[in-house]
Amino acid sequence: MRRDYLSRLSRAARWYLPPAEAAEVLEDYREIVAGRSEEELRRDLGTPRAAIKQLAQPKAYRKWLAVFLILSACVLLPAVDSTLEGLSLSVWLSGMSHMFWNSNGTIARLSMPLFPLGIVLPLV
Repeated sequence: MRRDYLSRLSRAARWYLPPAEAAEVLEDYREIVAGRSEEELRRDLGTPRAAIKQLAQPKAYRKWLAVFLILSACVLLPAVDSTLEGLSLSVWLSGMSHMFWNSNGTIARLSMPLFPLGIVLPLV
């Protein structure tokens, strides 16, 4: 189902802007969007994502995205770690750095201390 312009605009605003600013922007855009067709809006404002990206602060957004990716990696690394060990990839990856591999060929458990960080830091 294709969403209307305002619903796509609100999704983009909530992704690219802080909550208070997104609410303000959506209130302003509700007045602009009222009674206009999708074609008019696309012609005058562009796509919903492009309209919101003009208002976003790229430095703050990139910082937020970097933190999100780091915390996601902290949570996902233990799963990747145990999956790689289960697949016994040490046979064909024997050229990897000894920092990530133990002497007996199993993957070193470096990611386990990162798991609590990935869970606790977002809550803080």
